[in-house]
This record gives sequence, structure tokens and C-alpha cells, in this order.
Amino acid sequence: MPEDLWSLPVVFYFDVQIAGMSLPFTEVSGLTQSIEIEHIQEGGGSGYDLPKKVSSGKIVLKRAINPDNKDVFDKWLEQTFSGTGKLSPRNLKISLMDHKGLKQCMWSVIEAYPVKWDVGKFDAKENGIAMETTELVCHEIKRSW
Repeated sequence: MPEDLWSLPVVFYFDVQIAGMSLPFTEVSGLTQSIEIEHIQEGGGSGYDLPKKVSSGKIVLKRAINPDNKDVFDKWLEQTFSGTGKLSPRNLKISLMDHKGLKQCMWSVIEAYPVKWDVGKFDAKENGIAMETTELVCHEIKRSW
């Protein structure tokens, strides 16, 4: 296949950067934005809709638990959930990569901070990897090419 032809991006090759470091995650979701609408009734007609504000979804990051490797993400979670009430928003970059490892498109997640951290269930009948899930809220998501 010639190199200049466009190919469809795959969902399994992505990169997540926090504080300039690429971190290993098995799944990313929540890259959503929506516009809240207010319906205005006018006279006897059907009325019209007006946009109110843009809302961003909660970013959900999943990864395997690794007690041997405390990275910048683990330290951020500890700081956030330590009970001090100190939030430290950070910017993230989530990139979709091509087969050569080059960025195809990127989402900048602006001023994100964790609001939920969850360890998956432990089950003696299962044969899986212990996973953790973190939900982040953010001020804004910007998409770029």
C-alpha cells in the first residue's frame, strides 16, 4: 500500500501524557463535549432552541495496578485524595497514533483533576489483571490535528 494513502486510525494505539510524561493506560474514554440547549417558546408556534454552554465529559482512564512503579499519576492521586482538600489541576494530552507511532490527532484536556478512583473487583474465580479506574473532570477539551 502506498504511504501517501490515508488509512483508518485504530483504537488500540494511543498515548496519554501528563506533566510531559507518557503513561501506560489500557483504556481511555470520555472525550466528549456537548452543548446545553434552552428551548424558548414563542407565541403559539413551536419556538426555537438557543445554545447555553459547552460541557465536557468525564475522562476515564484505566490501567493495571503496578505497586513497583509509582509514577507522576500515582503521586497526583495521592495528593488529591489525601484529605487535605488540595486540588492540583493538570493538563493532559491524549493522542491517537498511526502504525508508525506518529500522532494522527490529539485532544488537549485542560485543567483536569481526579474526582473518583476505583479498584476493580477481586474474584478468586477470575483469571485477570488487577485494574484501577480514575475519573477526571476538566475545564475544556480541545481537539487538534
